[in-house]
Amino acid sequence: MLQKKDKNLDYLEDPKYKERRKNRLLLLFFLLVFTGFMLSVSTYAWFTANRIVSVNSLNVHVESQGGIEISVDGLNWKTIINQEELEGAVSTYPASLNQFPDSLIPTSTVGSVSSGFMTMYRGVILGNENGDYIITTVNSPEARGDEGDYLAFDFFLKVDKSSDGYLTPNSTVTFTGNNNAGVENAIRIAFLEEGTVPIGSAQGSIQSLRGGTSSDLYIWEPNANTHSPTGIANAYSLFGQTITANNAPLNYSGVSNIINESQNITLGQATAANYPAYFSNVTANYKTSTGFASNQQIFDLKAGITKYRVYIWLEGQDVDCENGSSSGDLEFQFQITTNPS
Repeated sequence: MLQKKDKNLDYLEDPKYKERRKNRLLLLFFLLVFTGFMLSVSTYAWFTANRIVSVNSLNVHVESQGGIEISVDGLNWKTIINQEELEGAVSTYPASLNQFPDSLIPTSTVGSVSSGFMTMYRGVILGNENGDYIITTVNSPEARGDEGDYLAFDFFLKVDKSSDGYLTPNSTVTFTGNNNAGVENAIRIAFLEEGTVPIGSAQGSIQSLRGGTSSDLYIWEPNANTHSPTGIANAYSLFGQTITANNAPLNYSGVSNIINESQNITLGQATAANYPAYFSNVTANYKTSTGFASNQQIFDLKAGITKYRVYIWLEGQDVDCENGSSSGDLEFQFQITTNPS
């Protein structure tokens, strides 16, 4: 006996239903592709995608002009020093703590100083139970050698008479790979003035200078007006900031304290306005544009021999410190002069 055809299933054979079903499946497919695309281009601060090593090769070059002499040990004077000489300074400057790691890892600071050293924090990004990225931080101390998260070293300047100091346009932070990665836009350089003694002072008096305080620290932000496409996207997705490739310099919230996982601070909320106990607003003392063309006045140069501690770090709270810019080679050059132009 033949069974009757179920009328409730007739609609499955309806051409209009088949067309609607086809269109819905096509729409779902495109939504899936679009979602995958968005996930692939999303950017996150502090290199959250397990890409901790950020810079593969580092090169430092420091030069002085206008009657200034420079030294890695306060004893032997010249007009140019390089990274190799700074790394070898321990032979004539036994107490040196020149730190040149093989790579930079995102750190942050608000420029606080303790016992002549700047306080730095390394960020460790975790996922919370909601799947959000949260920031935790630990102290990042410095020591001699190739360990550490950032560059830190001493140099000495000898000046016959007090004068204004200037950075020349030869002061640059550049990415030396085949492409412009954007990581160079997240670099900060700080000069900590540790003290001054008269020319002719004993070696021990020169090298033992370590009296810098927060008021003696000067932070320089090179490439302050430049942002990569992924940095632009990161600024919007994380902080709701709409910026351009050639934007006015941005202020940011640096890390001022250890942050534990229990604080559950998501990256998008990691600001001084939201968490003043853990972040403070930072405005660099000096901001230079990419390819700036005239001398930039900086700190005063005191008569005598002055010891400076220099810090070069990858600022994790900068919008350009994100996954899309986390590999490459960097070269640091800065030239200090007494000449205004």
